[in-house]
Amino acid sequence: MVTGPVARCCPSPRTYNESVLRKVLQTIERHSMFARGDRVGVAVSGGADSVCLLHVLVDLAREWDLSLHVLHVDHNLRGAESCGDAEFVRDNALTAAGLIVLDDVGGPSVKPYQPDGLWEDVTVNRAGHYVADTGDGLYRRSLYTFWKRTCPPPALATFDAPNREVCVARRARTNTPLQALILLNDTTYVEAARKLAEQVMSSDAGFGARLSNAFRMTVAREPSDQERQILSEMYESSLARFDKNPVEAEKLLKVGRAPRDASRNQQELAAWTVVCSTLLNLDETISRR
Repeated sequence: MVTGPVARCCPSPRTYNESVLRKVLQTIERHSMFARGDRVGVAVSGGADSVCLLHVLVDLAREWDLSLHVLHVDHNLRGAESCGDAEFVRDNALTAAGLIVLDDVGGPSVKPYQPDGLWEDVTVNRAGHYVADTGDGLYRRSLYTFWKRTCPPPALATFDAPNREVCVARRARTNTPLQALILLNDTTYVEAARKLAEQVMSSDAGFGARLSNAFRMTVAREPSDQERQILSEMYESSLARFDKNPVEAEKLLKVGRAPRDASRNQQELAAWTVVCSTLLNLDETISRR
């Protein structure tokens, strides 16, 4: 029989970190809800973060001389699912691809990829010209993106980033086909898919192991049998198409300014790029669950 309080910790350890949990224990002890040496039951929920949170709780239990008894670990009870913020969606893709630049903090705004001609359409005599940065400026966090209020960055605006003309208490959440169009065709995401494909191909393992690695880097889990079958068929059909038409493979791999790994088979790299582009376009990849 479990005695003492039952603590239910729902959010992830990024919120309930060690210092916060220690304050919780101090407050509970101050109100005489338990004494050191008691046996405490804990029910933890919070998806994939549950295990990390349990490690923190175990360490604190030793410090407080508590006998910790795990009643239940619920991997399904989570907050409401919603699409991530516009900045998160882009930064997540850059991170999975290994492109994101995190070393520098602060500094001037940067200009990542953007379709041509947008600034000309909103300036007098079409005098405005958007010139994308080169190098690290293309891959800094979206927080640093240059913002023209009369023409916000289209990829961010499509994912409901506020236009910054007025303050908002809460962002709108939409789910439109235009968002999928961005994820499948925008230069940022096509380039990210190519670089992710290069990482996947860096392993000498077979298709199954490579696909598992791609899933872990994008959605942090293993693919199901059905997903393996679908993506295997996609890969084989893409590879056959690019083998017949190498020009199409070259056209796909030329998107973006990040250097290409010339040591890889280009048709195979293009086929993996198609698979990785699909993974970056998954609802699971861009959503908070």
